[in-house]
Amino acid sequence: SITRFRTAFICDIKALLSLFQLLNPPSSSANTKNMSQKRALVLITDGADEIQVTVTANVLRRANINVVVAGVALKNPAYAECSRGVKIIPDISFEHKTPDWDQNAFDCVVIPGGVEGAHTLSWLPGVLRLLNDYNKAGKITAFICVGTVIALSAGVGLGGNITSHPDVRGELENAYNYSEDRVVVDGTLITSRGAGSTFAFAMVIVEQLLGRQVGRFKVTRSRFVALDITYAMSYITPSFSLTGRRRN
Repeated sequence: SITRFRTAFICDIKALLSLFQLLNPPSSSANTKNMSQKRALVLITDGADEIQVTVTANVLRRANINVVVAGVALKNPAYAECSRGVKIIPDISFEHKTPDWDQNAFDCVVIPGGVEGAHTLSWLPGVLRLLNDYNKAGKITAFICVGTVIALSAGVGLGGNITSHPDVRGELENAYNYSEDRVVVDGTLITSRGAGSTFAFAMVIVEQLLGRQVGRFKVTRSRFVALDITYAMSYITPSFSLTGRRRN
């Protein structure tokens, strides 16, 4: 019912505000220095999902994690045009060649979804090599939505536990133990379902990078951590579907 949706929506917002406060300790906190030492690399290309890029980068930065958004194989080097037409200016080009740009100098690499973007990244040797190197070094590799197929292309975590957007399940379930959980952590491999689980995905990355639980409950199991966009949109727009098929 509409009442149940509004109640869940308010609970989600309250929980997010609480979590963001926990993710922003005073500058004098003893933990601030340690948190600022962590670095995350977010890769973006044309066709990437803008929600998954911006929300993940935002949450990590609120946790005082140094985030660099790197543009990969962009048609226009000045910006990435995302899946819904939003243009995002990256911090740096992935192909940038200078002594101060080291792709391996991060603790985590994040791969967003978006069908076109995932297709591009899954065929780039430099990206696949980077992911493989991070995996071998025991660093965090995080994939969301259809971006999880890039883990398969790079040979990351084969035989382990993963999740993804339902549309690419068939490409993954023979190589992995497939789960329908919103976020799945298997060692240093983190995967998530899609736009509606992006907040939870980002919170789990923070947990894994900082080595502590965020908030008073496990973000992977709480229904109040992130707005479930699919659920919300199903009430706002009855015909809404992530796959583009009209709901009856």
